[in-house]
Amino acid sequence: MQIKPELDDALSDIQKMLSRSASKGLKAENRGRGSPATRLLSVANQTQSSHDGP
Repeated sequence: MQIKPELDDALSDIQKMLSRSASKGLKAENRGRGSPATRLLSVANQTQSSHDGP
């Protein structure tokens, strides 16, 4: 699947934000509270890996 460079850049920016949110979310999850940010991050990572390539 081909992604336009602008969309790729936007996805990259979103992932950076999610990474920061998820690191906080992971700490909360370790205390027994699930975090939407960690679930979003895992979805974003799956999406990104399916787009990786030449």
